Amino acid sequence: MTLDHVTVRGERHYVIDGRLDLRQKEITDIKKIEGLELLINLQELVLSGNQIKEIKGLDKLTNLRKLDLDGNQIREIKGLENRINLQYVSRTIIQ
Repeated sequence: MTLDHVTVRGERHYVIDGRLDLRQKEITDIKKIEGLELLINLQELVLSGNQIKEIKGLDKLTNLRKLDLDGNQIREIKGLENRINLQYVSRTIIQ
């Protein structure tokens, strides 16, 4: 089963043209993005401007090509090593 949206604190956010924009949603933990693991056809994920410290749990997003992590407090990234389709990762870190 695949979805076309995720839920963050009760609010639905839809994938449009393969892109999910979750910038500045006050996300602190990727695990709190309900349904993200079911977006297997997602190509671009924008998580900029949140308070995320750790990136993991993106293993099932095999079609992900672009990941925007700018403006977070990322200390650790796990699980992206085998993402052969991933072409671009942006991560300007805010301390």
